[in-house]
Amino acid sequence: MRAFFAFTCVVFFAAMVIALYQFPDEVPVHVDASGAPDRFQPRNVALGILLVIGVVLMAVFEILIRVVPAKGLHALNLPHRDFWLRAENQPRLRTRLTADLSFLSGCAMLLLSGVILVSAQVFDGVSPDLGVAGTLLLLVFAAVTLSYVVFMFTVRYKPRVLVR
Repeated sequence: MRAFFAFTCVVFFAAMVIALYQFPDEVPVHVDASGAPDRFQPRNVALGILLVIGVVLMAVFEILIRVVPAKGLHALNLPHRDFWLRAENQPRLRTRLTADLSFLSGCAMLLLSGVILVSAQVFDGVSPDLGVAGTLLLLVFAAVTLSYVVFMFTVRYKPRVLVR
């Protein structure tokens, strides 16, 4: 899963390069209640802000992926906490936490990349809304992350009980 997170960071930078060529000179950055753009920024300013947001998110996610499994086990609210905090189970817990944080961080980076790409397409059209592609992007992100979190708390962190 660490590779998945790294891949999504590359996707983010690719989305930024695409946006560099597809965003208009003046980028709408805010819309009013009716959906009409009411605030604009020069393309370079908008892309700079998006780049800073993306790099800060990558750094925060990377720190979480490295620090939480290594040092933060006792601060976590885990299902079956007593089982997972036993010394013999901690290596498996660390491995799972690293994978889970990497996956969820990668999903967030894909969402940001997708919003950038959908926005680039919106600026080419007449309608200022994100349309079907934007709605699908948000719904897929919500469904995948919610499903994964439910899986984590109901299956992934449930201890296996040995029957003798």
